Amino acid sequence: MIRIMAFLNSYRLLFNALLITIQNFSFETPGAASNPNFGCPNSWTCSPSGPPGPALQGGVYTPTSTQYAPGANGLTGRKIVPAGTQAAFFSINQPVQSLTQNTSATFVTGVNYTLSAWVGWRNDNTGTWSPDAKLEFLSGGTVVKTSLALPSPGQGQWHLVALNYLATVADSGQIIGVGLLGSTGNVQINWDNVTLVPEPTTLLLLGLGFALLAFATRRTKI
Repeated sequence: MIRIMAFLNSYRLLFNALLITIQNFSFETPGAASNPNFGCPNSWTCSPSGPPGPALQGGVYTPTSTQYAPGANGLTGRKIVPAGTQAAFFSINQPVQSLTQNTSATFVTGVNYTLSAWVGWRNDNTGTWSPDAKLEFLSGGTVVKTSLALPSPGQGQWHLVALNYLATVADSGQIIGVGLLGSTGNVQINWDNVTLVPEPTTLLLLGLGFALLAFATRRTKI
């Protein structure tokens, strides 16, 4: 009975690892009718926090074809942005800012997670790409891994970037959080289409282990 309960609990954790949703992943809300809409995107936490304007020099806006060429960097269907019609932005010449989100999922020990996002540099923005553009993982609200400075996507271009994190025993059961960082430079950083997935190979190995455990339990009963 104990083995069966352990088996069921392991599968519950595995199933939980598969259900990772990033809310407002393409920054479609709030709407950017005023274009740009300064303030924190829905479902995200902003730092520095406070009212729109001076506290957070960023928000959401609708990029145009003069800022990003349709289909740039292989975007399908000659899209201007990777997903939806809006993108998040950090304004230029500001202290380091961040957008973070706690998901509804928890870490499973031994699973490798991949955080991906598209980062962009507007064509009408000249200057030097910021070394503060980074991705990060949070475990229970604490930063556990930050990427190196992300490479420049090139002016008027989007670039897909990723960060991997292997969950440790200390992470087990902790809420999975993700973060987008920027910008002290003189180039506006744009973000879009944020995703978080567990590595399929890791999950396959875990699933195989659970299946073997179930088989061993069954043989013991026989």
